[in-house]
Amino acid sequence: MSIIVKGNKLVYFSRDDWKVEIPEEILFIGDRAFNGFGGSTTLREVILHDEIKSIGKGAFQYCENLRQVTIPKNITWLKDKTFCGCERLSKVTLPENIRKIGSSAFGWCRALESINLPHNLRELGSHAFIDTGLVEIVLPDNILEIKELTFAGCEKLKKVTFPKNLTKIFRNAFSDCESLTEVILPDRLLIISEKAFTSCGMLQHVVVSDGTTTIGKGAFSLCTKLNCIELPDTIFEIADDAFYGSGAVVIKAPVGSYAIQFAKDHGINYVEV
Repeated sequence: MSIIVKGNKLVYFSRDDWKVEIPEEILFIGDRAFNGFGGSTTLREVILHDEIKSIGKGAFQYCENLRQVTIPKNITWLKDKTFCGCERLSKVTLPENIRKIGSSAFGWCRALESINLPHNLRELGSHAFIDTGLVEIVLPDNILEIKELTFAGCEKLKKVTFPKNLTKIFRNAFSDCESLTEVILPDRLLIISEKAFTSCGMLQHVVVSDGTTTIGKGAFSLCTKLNCIELPDTIFEIADDAFYGSGAVVIKAPVGSYAIQFAKDHGINYVEV
């Protein structure tokens, strides 16, 4: 059991404490400082004071008993894997100053059922919430892209409110979200990438709004209950296997649109509006 401090930086913490309050003289928490592999495996709660300036990559990774945390107000970037694998983490409070949440920052936090994302948030890294317990998520309007695998495997996720300025959804961003029933996408979205919503087994209704141009390979594949997707006349590219394994789908689109011609060419039921 040990604690290593260098100046005002906590470098390493390995003790059996279930609750830790970071001293005021500590302003920086180093990479993997509390990492559960060889670090703190009993930690349930950590109290971070507001003067902390930086939390390193993987700082609390695999702290499997950590239950709750409040991020200090000076933190603007949650780095990669900060809380990755904290399986019992159920309560996270983020400050309004957060601009970026890094790759896998909350990945595999399976007890995390809700989180309020501040309106200043601009970027979510890939895998940021992969395989979490989220039931509903509201994405702030400043987010322009949803990266690959960001919400993949969120089996409890029922509702997503998409940012109005969203331009691209990357591959597998929502794959295997088995409780998602409806998706309503914003007007400025241009591209729905490869397998973005694949294997969403309960998904029934999708609205793709004006502005979207491209639906990638397998984007809505294996959505076995998908019965209606509404497509705009701005669509000019749909991958041949975009709806593979979603046999009962009906494409609803404007008369004479590319989407209607795609449906005709691929033997998909359609309704012209």
